[in-house]
Amino acid sequence: DQALILVFLFFAMVKIVWLFGVPYAMTYEYLKHGKTHGWSIMPLFEVPPLLLAILGAYKTNQTGWLSPGNIALWGFGLSLLAHLHLLFIWPVIGIVCIKILRITPPPDDEDEDQENGIQGNHES
Repeated sequence: DQALILVFLFFAMVKIVWLFGVPYAMTYEYLKHGKTHGWSIMPLFEVPPLLLAILGAYKTNQTGWLSPGNIALWGFGLSLLAHLHLLFIWPVIGIVCIKILRITPPPDDEDEDQENGIQGNHES
């Protein structure tokens, strides 16, 4: 009974821990490559496992740390904290790196081509 609940919690916590690292990874990628790509921050990926863990805890009458209330409180609380962390820390990281430390991303390849007088794709 507890094993399945722990599996659901594991999947939810992996997404939450990953979400805490997203602003740092986004900043690193931008400063290193000058580009970013799409990052999934959808709460959809941690909510279903949390709901399944809560349902499993309720159906099996779990108490203590695995009680439905504790899972809901800690799971959704950490998820909310991770999303708030993302919203508030990423702009701070950007300001610190770009404005204070004067770290700038490398030039984009197209920008280099334009500076060298190369325009577009010139295939013969």
